[in-house]
Amino acid sequence: MIRYPPGKRSVTRSSPDSCLEPEFGSGFTKRQLERARQFYCTYPNASALRSQFNWTQYKLLISISDPDKREYYELEAAKNFWTAREFERQKNSLLYERLLRCFVLIDLKTHKAKHQDLGQLQMYVNYFDREEKLPDETRTSCRR
Repeated sequence: MIRYPPGKRSVTRSSPDSCLEPEFGSGFTKRQLERARQFYCTYPNASALRSQFNWTQYKLLISISDPDKREYYELEAAKNFWTAREFERQKNSLLYERLLRCFVLIDLKTHKAKHQDLGQLQMYVNYFDREEKLPDETRTSCRR
């Protein structure tokens, strides 16, 4: 493991990607190092890793912030032998949310909510209920 003195070549520093690649080879971009750190923070126990998953599948898993949701996809992918492409398809199909039978839409604003923001959010909820929600699923709710 390479350790630099404080303030030298840290992932959090704003050094360009090209600083590490010439010295250590491809795969040492800032983005890749940040993913490696996120992977370690998500899976600190190396003996708990699943050998049937490849890096692409783990990248999909670490992109899921909800631990319960991540565990669900991890178990399903292992049980059903999902390829990375199938994993991504299942994730994009909102499989986990469909099993919960409920969708929650969240609208993040950088300013105090205005009346027009509430109307826009209600428009999203109506669209989702009309176009995405299945008949036996619970009505969509929203948070702001």
